This record gives sequence, structure tokens and C-alpha cells, in this order.
Amino acid sequence: MDGISFMEEKRCEARDSNAIMTLKMLEAGNFSEFLEDVNSAVDGVDNFPRTAKPRSWPKPAGLRM
Repeated sequence: MDGISFMEEKRCEARDSNAIMTLKMLEAGNFSEFLEDVNSAVDGVDNFPRTAKPRSWPKPAGLRM
């Protein structure tokens, strides 16, 4: 997840065959660009295990639409 525009913080946790990565965007960042970069990075991974579940995106905290 290197090269993500406006990324302030990255946290990773793995346990019990599960992994979670949390990315925090800079407050002054452009959310559309940030999300596009994240999607491109995830789509670029070609070695997920066959048993991996599809990705899911929780609603970002504090997002106003």
C-alpha cells in the first residue's frame, strides 16, 4: 500500500488466518483520489489465497456525503 495519495497512517493486524489493514487519510486529502489509489493497489494484488473472501469496505468514519 505504498504510493497511496494523502495517506496519513497505515495499521495492519493479522491473527487466526485473518488480516486487516486500516488506512487513515489526511484530513485535507482528496477522498476520491485516495479511494482510487487504494482500489488500484488492492486490484494489483495477484497472489491472494484461493480461499480469500471478497474485499469489503466499511463506511469511513466521519464521511459526509
